[in-house]
Amino acid sequence: MTTLTEKVKQEKIIAIIRGLSLNEIMKTAEALEKSGIHFIEVTFNQRGNSADTYYAIKELVREFTHVKI
Repeated sequence: MTTLTEKVKQEKIIAIIRGLSLNEIMKTAEALEKSGIHFIEVTFNQRGNSADTYYAIKELVREFTHVKI
């Protein structure tokens, strides 16, 4: 079984999404997934409030099942 740490070492890239709207977050995640990026961090200092960021993360987890958020 491969651990999360081992997977991160294999991938070598973690995309960080910061300062985007929900729509921009979803489009960016889609482009990252299509490019082969499988690890995404979404910071809580997005435009809007923390509830919007929480919702965005929930949507990403639901929509992009092959990506670790």
